[in-house]
Amino acid sequence: MPVLNEERHLAAAVEHVLAQEYPGELEVVLGVGPSSDRTREVADGLAAADPRVKVVDNPTGRTPAGLNAAIGASTHDVVARIDGHAMMPSDYLRVAVETLEETGADNVGGIMAAEGTTPGSGPWPPP
Repeated sequence: MPVLNEERHLAAAVEHVLAQEYPGELEVVLGVGPSSDRTREVADGLAAADPRVKVVDNPTGRTPAGLNAAIGASTHDVVARIDGHAMMPSDYLRVAVETLEETGADNVGGIMAAEGTTPGSGPWPPP
């Protein structure tokens, strides 16, 4: 997970990954860039609270460098690319890995349904 200036969303994104309905082992590797907010502190706190979360440096702050740093520090055969503000369905990883195994594909993905929050007003789009 490459992250830069994700203080507001990082904890929720990591919680979504860790709460996946996936039968295998999970780890979240955060490639943290030089943020102008408290992203690094949030990332370090998440790693201190859960051994499945690991923090690596991404000195350039660029997404490809953050992905490379995170993938290089990962310990599993399957890597899921997740954004620092992502909220995915609870079965996302299970379905993706099942699809990889069933099809022999090198890469699978899903449809992104953009949802988020606006400052002070809660979820967007509204229910």
